[in-house]
Amino acid sequence: MSVFEFEDIVETLGVDREALKQRQLPLGAFWHQGSWKIWVPHEVGKYMLLAGGEPVHFTYLSDAGAASEEDLHFQLLEFAYQKFTRPRTWSFVTSIQDDIHLLAVQASKLSYFASKQAEIDSSLLASYARSEIEGLLVTARSAIDLTYEAFCSFWTQEVTLLDEAMQSRKLQNKLPKKISKFLRLDAQEAPHIDGICEKYVLAPRAVAAILARRPFLLELRTARDRIVHGRGDPDLIFATERGFAVPAHAKLCATFNWRPFQRYNEHLFSLKPWVGYVVHETIATCTDILMACGAGIELGPNLFPNHNVFVRDPANPALDDLLQSVSADASIAQSAAFWCNNP
Repeated sequence: MSVFEFEDIVETLGVDREALKQRQLPLGAFWHQGSWKIWVPHEVGKYMLLAGGEPVHFTYLSDAGAASEEDLHFQLLEFAYQKFTRPRTWSFVTSIQDDIHLLAVQASKLSYFASKQAEIDSSLLASYARSEIEGLLVTARSAIDLTYEAFCSFWTQEVTLLDEAMQSRKLQNKLPKKISKFLRLDAQEAPHIDGICEKYVLAPRAVAAILARRPFLLELRTARDRIVHGRGDPDLIFATERGFAVPAHAKLCATFNWRPFQRYNEHLFSLKPWVGYVVHETIATCTDILMACGAGIELGPNLFPNHNVFVRDPANPALDDLLQSVSADASIAQSAAFWCNNP
């Protein structure tokens, strides 16, 4: 196994040295020039290159696109690795990555349960689905809360305004610790963008991006309260030969706009598109919140100008299939509307 100096790795990967002055280098797996390069710490200032290894579950950087067609690209992680590798914020990114992995695993388990109905006790099948959906809703909220914490940490610890009066107001008015307080989820109306910008000295574009996600946060909270905290009569989940389904009037999915091809019969709709919607909107919400850090602030160049970020995960196919069920392309969404496509 070869041992590399830190500077050798920076040179090999074409890391932007100006960007590196304020950020740390997240070493791990790289698909570089057609082969895997995985560096691990060896001695102080030195790293060992593992030979012949290929990651099974890893976020990696590539200079030539995805190493496999099953590897996924997320704008959220692209932004994080290129702009957000700062010592005081990086731990949030690794936790958000873990939550994305959990969302993929929960999607995979729902797909597994739907496809293995003949081998699973029918009296438990719907309960298994309900349990996974409960976990998925908790994971979704966790990912959003972590992303908002990352945004707050960045704004509080990494940003110093040049205008002394504005910086003084920024220091006096700390951002709310929870996104529920920032968005006033307990209030009838959303907070006004001008009031938030004035109080916290945030760029209007950043505030607008986060405020736009308030309706989904309200939907997510309502769904979580119903299934996690048991508020109201529980919605029935049915196990059908095409996967899990819910009544058209299910309160769990009350605000979801069903498409005709998602209907199982005159009474039931496939649950899969709603789950896909929750996962899609969770990732989109996290993306908008984190990228709001760059609204009105110069974050500097990309750390890896020659690379893009991809995720390799055994659960990726199930996650990708779930996201296709809410594709804007109706033909793609229709083909993925049910977990099992036997009509």
